[in-house]
Amino acid sequence: MTNITRMHAFIHRFEDLSEKPEKLYTRPALKKCFLRHSGLPEWLLTRCQKEGADFAETLARCWPQEGPGLGTSLENFIRDSYPTLTDPEALIQVWNQCTTQERIVVNRLLIGFVPETKTEAVIDPELPRKEIQAEFMYALLSGDPEYSFGLYQGKEPVVFTRVTVQDPQLTAQLQAYLDQHTTEKKGPVRIVSPGLVGKISYTGFTVSARHKSGIKVEHPQLESLFPPGGLWQAQAFTDL
Repeated sequence: MTNITRMHAFIHRFEDLSEKPEKLYTRPALKKCFLRHSGLPEWLLTRCQKEGADFAETLARCWPQEGPGLGTSLENFIRDSYPTLTDPEALIQVWNQCTTQERIVVNRLLIGFVPETKTEAVIDPELPRKEIQAEFMYALLSGDPEYSFGLYQGKEPVVFTRVTVQDPQLTAQLQAYLDQHTTEKKGPVRIVSPGLVGKISYTGFTVSARHKSGIKVEHPQLESLFPPGGLWQAQAFTDL
């Protein structure tokens, strides 16, 4: 069962609930609890959030443990377990039990808004795709792993986009680089030293204040990886 199918199974009866569950945490309170128990430093959490995920999703994806799943419907969870989550110990236990997708839903309920079902994006094959070379910067190994690639702004790389990878050969290359070149581990986040460059294709981008780069990349896809130590170099935002 895919992560998306699991999430749909968890939330499919949301429309049958008589009323929206009570908000249990403010964002600062939930963030404080997360930082206290996750081991992730605040600067790294902020860096992850600036890539564009909403607050609830960022906390969910950066949690260091991927659980087996709650094994119940959203309706039963809200009735039986949700009211107890004002106790931090109960919250940590639920976070550890959740899959990443379930944790996103729980976090959104905790801070007071209703989750929406997500469907996998379908890329129109007729859309023209552009390509650019970007530096592999770090990986988020929670749920479906996500790999962040950056372009240069001045002398420093800034995250351009993050991608999930389905190709087993590319996944193996990324994992091999992580094994040899990880410089810092914080929960599910692995920061790597520069050296691995990927070719990223995309259909376009839009201006976005939520992203550190100032843009949101549409339909990014990792096409290939260039061997470390070669002459391949990441490009700059001015090349877009």
